Amino acid sequence: MICYTVSDVNKFIKQIFSYEEMFGNISVRGEISNFIYHKSGHMYFTLKDENTSIKCVMFHEQADKVTFFPENGMSVVVKGNIGVYERDGIYQIYVVNMTEDGCGSIKKDLDDLTLKLMNEGLFDSDKKRPIPEKPKEIGVITSPGGAALQDIIQVLSRRMPVLKIKVYSALVQGKEAVDSIVNALKLVAVDRPDVLIIGRGGGSSEDLSAFNSEIVVREVYKLDIPVISAVGHETDRCLLDLVADLRAPTPSAAAELVCLDIREIKNQVDSVMNRIEICMKNIVDRYSVNVLDLKNRLNYLSPYSRVLRLYERIDQLSKALDFSICKIIEKNDHKLIEKKILLNSLNPFSVLERGYSIVVDDKNNIVNSVDKLSLGDVFKVKFINGECSVKLVKKL
Repeated sequence: MICYTVSDVNKFIKQIFSYEEMFGNISVRGEISNFIYHKSGHMYFTLKDENTSIKCVMFHEQADKVTFFPENGMSVVVKGNIGVYERDGIYQIYVVNMTEDGCGSIKKDLDDLTLKLMNEGLFDSDKKRPIPEKPKEIGVITSPGGAALQDIIQVLSRRMPVLKIKVYSALVQGKEAVDSIVNALKLVAVDRPDVLIIGRGGGSSEDLSAFNSEIVVREVYKLDIPVISAVGHETDRCLLDLVADLRAPTPSAAAELVCLDIREIKNQVDSVMNRIEICMKNIVDRYSVNVLDLKNRLNYLSPYSRVLRLYERIDQLSKALDFSICKIIEKNDHKLIEKKILLNSLNPFSVLERGYSIVVDDKNNIVNSVDKLSLGDVFKVKFINGECSVKLVKKL
């Protein structure tokens, strides 16, 4: 038994394609999907019909000659040769010419369905339900093994760890995807989580076809809970995006939109607490000033304070009285000295010190004239150091 390498097999298949004449110059009609215009000028896309698809590549030398700009959903006729891309083991059409062939039937069917559902009001903005700001339970319809689910769980766990997440497993591509998604939607209708995310990662338009299904759209419309569509990374919207209450570009973005970030809430709480603390401090400071003022007023009006003030007043008056008395005494002492000096100047006895004497009668009256005496009268003569009795025997 001969055992070939993978490279041997791919080379062999490539040779078969190169030997068959019909593969060397073939025209194929189909609808464009997954169109990519590379910066190099190459065009990569898939050509499909209702049943199958084939990959195509058109290098920039031939792409520059195309007279229109290819778009997803456009029906075209391509001419070229079918070959094998040996590295990946895939066969594809190497296109050398491309012409328009009108609107593709798949795109036309989707446009007709979109218009039909729109006319029925399934996409009306006034029927969109608001996403709850603080949900407690979030339902997720997606593939249990897909990266989309892990992205959602990771974001929700980071933003709001206390949230309850209930996963409704469903196929998100393939022929059985529509029935699988519808069954999951029916379970959601029974459980009634606060909000539902329907999502998957990126993919081709064929991969996302289940989310353009009329049955899926109508089941979503029947739900009485908010629905967020988070299907793929495509720039074109699918019908689920139109019927959902909110569209997110990715599953991670849906998880960001569905709940608040606990860190932001904590920051808000911290900010509010800081403002409350500042307000309380200001209130306490203001009332502390008021209390201090009232305390001072109470102390001022208290009987004890009044007694102290009266004592102080008495002390002040006492000092003032002492001062006034001292002044009066000092003033009177000065006057007394003046009077004493005056009195001394008028004292008749002061002349005795200068050698004079005073004559008084027997009644101690001063005799200032000889006419008041008679011969034989006895009278006294006062000297500085004593007195003597004298009898008048002769008047001169």
